[in-house]
Amino acid sequence: MKKLLLILLFSVAVFTCNAQSSQSADELFTSANNRLKNKWEHIDSTEFVKSIGEYTEAIKQNPEFWQAYRNRARIYYHLKQYENALTDLSKALQYADRSSLPELFEIRGNVFYDMGHFMDAVNDLSVTLENTKQADLLLIRAKAKYKLGKTELACEDFSSARQMDKSLNEKELAICD
Repeated sequence: MKKLLLILLFSVAVFTCNAQSSQSADELFTSANNRLKNKWEHIDSTEFVKSIGEYTEAIKQNPEFWQAYRNRARIYYHLKQYENALTDLSKALQYADRSSLPELFEIRGNVFYDMGHFMDAVNDLSVTLENTKQADLLLIRAKAKYKLGKTELACEDFSSARQMDKSLNEKELAICD
């Protein structure tokens, strides 16, 4: 049933792409972005499909449009279509300036973590954390390190995260207390 729904949604996306092809890549990108401005939990799945279709068409028109890959990856991540998200994030990284866009590594690190690819998550989150220190990212990296059996390193990240954000739940990594 789930597979049938995905096929149906993909068909709608393809139809939407064909209908939108007279628009420029930038217009399609803006249209897809505008559709997703609400909180994601309140967006209807057909809106996600329409946005995927518009991002896809924008990418067809401009294969190096890294922002469209990134935004489409965000939707795939939200829909738990992790392989599609990884593919798009890798493409975005291929065309974007890696040193100025740590957010791509952050998103990909989260995807890797949710997939259970903890070493890849640690690597990508480390790139992001070189550029910006955020408690939530340190916490995710700590959890990934813990899952890899690196308890001492996990506790270091958790301690740093808790210093930055005192509201972090102490149960997150109780092993560190």
